[in-house]
Amino acid sequence: FKVEFFAISQVDNKFIKNLNHGMGLSTKLFFKKHLLQILKEPLQDKICKKEVSYKCDELVYTFKEENHQIILNITN
Repeated sequence: FKVEFFAISQVDNKFIKNLNHGMGLSTKLFFKKHLLQILKEPLQDKICKKEVSYKCDELVYTFKEENHQIILNITN
């Protein structure tokens, strides 16, 4: 989703409400209008790791997928 504004008068006040962070737009409306377009965009040079990490107290729990198995790594 790429937008270029050259003047504040280009803001439509319907979809995009202002030029502040988030542009005052409704997330629900944004995805309703643009989700299919976003999903069709190729993943150019984007690397998606199949892992997620959670920090709890002094430990970090990292779950990742390797060889079709879920691996848990705990570090501090």
